[in-house]
Amino acid sequence: MDESNFLHYKIPEGCGPIRYTWRQDRLYRAILLLIPAGLCLAAAGFFWNIAVLPWGVGLWDAGVLGSALTILIWDRKVKRIIVTSAVVGIVVQLLALFLPLSGFLLPLGAGITAIGAAGISGKEAHCFAIREGWWLIPVYAFTALTFLFQLFAAGRLLLAVTAILATSFTVRKLLLPLIVVDEE
Repeated sequence: MDESNFLHYKIPEGCGPIRYTWRQDRLYRAILLLIPAGLCLAAAGFFWNIAVLPWGVGLWDAGVLGSALTILIWDRKVKRIIVTSAVVGIVVQLLALFLPLSGFLLPLGAGITAIGAAGISGKEAHCFAIREGWWLIPVYAFTALTFLFQLFAAGRLLLAVTAILATSFTVRKLLLPLIVVDEE
């Protein structure tokens, strides 16, 4: 591949051995596409009352978890928070399918998963100056709160805004050069 398509990084001091190739960055970006796809599908399910909401939430969950596992973050504590919130949120959502408190647990699990999604967008906003990443952080939080408190009219609007911002964020991320970590 042409070398002008890559951003080369040196491993910062104290970060330990990190190996991250352009193939891993390409995988991260492919998985990242699931987040806006799931949000758009969920928004379509809410607006047109079609039975695609569970598929949209499932795609979004898979996108957040996959992106959390494959994203390049120097600080292990930050990555641990993002991955843990994605896993715990998905587990809470799965438990809601079997417990009688699903009206409370489903939005709670989605809110916990949204913490991971906000972490991913915040990291990308900080590292690559993607404005939509900063905007997504409070929008994820307010969207989760509206569904937790069952304010569905506001939730629909915020879900649509989240889907639009996540799509714009993902397109901007896809347009960036691929990342390669250089060994010293």
